[in-house]
Amino acid sequence: MAIRNQLIILTGLLFFIACKTSKKAINPSEKKQYSANDLVKFLEANNECEYFTVKGDVTLIQPNNQISGNIQIASKKDSIAIISLKKFGIEGFRIKIDKDSLYLLDRLNQSFSVYSIADFSKQYKVTLELKYLQDLVMKSCFLPKNISYKLDDNKNNYLVGKSENLELGIGLDSLTFGVNEFMIANNDVKTMVKPYSLMPIPDKRISKNLDIKILPSSNDEMQVNLKWDEINFNVISQFKFDIPKHYSHVK
Repeated sequence: MAIRNQLIILTGLLFFIACKTSKKAINPSEKKQYSANDLVKFLEANNECEYFTVKGDVTLIQPNNQISGNIQIASKKDSIAIISLKKFGIEGFRIKIDKDSLYLLDRLNQSFSVYSIADFSKQYKVTLELKYLQDLVMKSCFLPKNISYKLDDNKNNYLVGKSENLELGIGLDSLTFGVNEFMIANNDVKTMVKPYSLMPIPDKRISKNLDIKILPSSNDEMQVNLKWDEINFNVISQFKFDIPKHYSHVK
């Protein structure tokens, strides 16, 4: 049950922290001072795609505990995502996320749970969307709604945003305007994302590695290391998620 609870917490936090190129890409060679609005529009349009499937390795690190395995995410934009977590080729957990709910299959204990996205939003005091998880994979950041953005006066190409419940920071490379750091925080949790290395994909800047540090107010730091091995943008005709009849419902 400890692993199960960690997965629920992690999935919720990934939401919180969770193809075409940009319609009007910023040209790094232009000698121009871009506004916060310019950079927000660039990030919103960058690396957009209708479908993606990404595979790789994931490591969850906590004090006195470390779990490693394989991860696969299959996603359709603003619609659905299926996350499969495996160890030694055997699936331990399968998660389905749609606009309204999160479903968790626990293969280890032959059980399933259903969680409301609205409840997650209430818990973290911010509107959570499937798009945030998708953008975290594709863009190494996401842009919550109802936040006012401006440029940090003390840092080059650094966006800061703030709302009643959130603080956000996005550092951009001075030459390519790719994301090189992402921070988002509320009163309870601070999450920092450090992307590095790029996947060998023409005309796209998709990070191969994401190091995520999650700092709850309880000081029980959690670290998630993601390393993607492959990604494709093929149309996904079927998102498989079946709950076996003999699985028990854990609320």
